[in-house]
Amino acid sequence: MAKDERIESDMTEDALTELERIAEGSRPHSPYFDNIHPYQERSEIAIVEDWAKEMRKLGHSVCKIRLNVDENGSPDDPPDVLANIDGTLVGIEVTHLVEHVSENQVRIMSPRGITIMKWKKRRGELLFSCSDADLGEDERKEYEQRIRDDPRMHEGGFMPWTLESFNERLSQIIRKKDRRLGVKKKEVIQRHINQGTSGPVQEYFLLIFTPEPYLLEYLDTYLNETVLPRTKHFERVIMMGDYIPDGDSGHHPVFDLQLPRAANSRR
Repeated sequence: MAKDERIESDMTEDALTELERIAEGSRPHSPYFDNIHPYQERSEIAIVEDWAKEMRKLGHSVCKIRLNVDENGSPDDPPDVLANIDGTLVGIEVTHLVEHVSENQVRIMSPRGITIMKWKKRRGELLFSCSDADLGEDERKEYEQRIRDDPRMHEGGFMPWTLESFNERLSQIIRKKDRRLGVKKKEVIQRHINQGTSGPVQEYFLLIFTPEPYLLEYLDTYLNETVLPRTKHFERVIMMGDYIPDGDSGHHPVFDLQLPRAANSRR
């Protein structure tokens, strides 16, 4: 019996599940903290603080950046972060635009969008899971068999960014985050109605961080040619790239996306 198989056989199912959760939660592509509690919250604060530095260069006031927590101190997202911006209390939802894939993952482009297929070895068997746009049954079985035949050939499969893949992925993120925020806002409104109070957050921003170096080269061009979905709940959607060192004038590139607002939404 191989050493790693012997160690695995001695571990409980719960211990294996926890190790897998930690491994899957890590974000080796991100210059911020890994996406593992409580580091995820620190990462969100760090991203907003870096964006705030760029806003202050333009003369905006951004202060009192803090996590959005409930009365018990637990995360109350969305939004992830609260900040006072030019005298207005703003809720900021933070997310990543990245298609990094690592060991035991492959990225697949299909008519339904981008799918990341993951697999793990458990008791000598390969177990598969898919994220985002699920593959059809026949497609899924075909890819699973390819990976079983030679897993090393497919590990970390890379798909270069195109205008089509960028448009699809960015639209997926905006729709998903806007939908989640809409559900949360209804809950918050009802809570304040029950308490006889008014909600403090006046505006909502979506801040999308992308560390992908290839994408940053084409980001300005792609954004000019991308048709973005309407939003009902975010007043602003912002993209921020990774830090570009340039002596004392290093910066994060920031793009304020101009999105069409849904007819029944309010500023």
